[in-house]
Amino acid sequence: MSKSLGNVIDPMDVINGAELSKLQDVLRRGYLPSSELKRGIKDLAKVYPNGFQRFGADALRFTLLLYTQQAHQINMSLDGVRASYHFCNKVWNTFRFIHTHADKLGVNTSSVDKDGNKQWFAEITSSELTIFDRAFLSRLHGMLQTYHSAMEAYRLAAAAEAVREFVQRDLCDRYIELCKLSLFGNQSATNQM
Repeated sequence: MSKSLGNVIDPMDVINGAELSKLQDVLRRGYLPSSELKRGIKDLAKVYPNGFQRFGADALRFTLLLYTQQAHQINMSLDGVRASYHFCNKVWNTFRFIHTHADKLGVNTSSVDKDGNKQWFAEITSSELTIFDRAFLSRLHGMLQTYHSAMEAYRLAAAAEAVREFVQRDLCDRYIELCKLSLFGNQSATNQM
């Protein structure tokens, strides 16, 4: 890929989205031979018939962070950006869920400690923790160990992947779903917690 040839992806097109006609115009302004230009325009129409979806800056940043383990050139795929977009959306929805149901979940959104820092959780004793809480905290501890060792070794992609796996699998797919059962129904699941 070469910027002068016009066959690179503009980050702003990934962030803000781009119509197919804009992508094809960028290709036309490059210095591709006519045979490659025709093939490139045809391929763009085939692969991205509606252009690029708007993914936002956070999804692009997270994708690039995951690609830091590659060598000098990044073979970035919009499928990877799309996956990061869905991950960022999942993080946002998780925060909204916790914030909306803060009182029922034991999260205090207004408490401030003596130094002026926000305290999100009321004091919880270990006797109040369910087996699910303990399993979740164990997984959190394991993720934090992986994260810290990866960061100390400057393996940013491994650190980001550890966070993503934890958030998707442990926090969202397991713990939040158990919290929903506890909050909204299924009395047998509530009794197990």
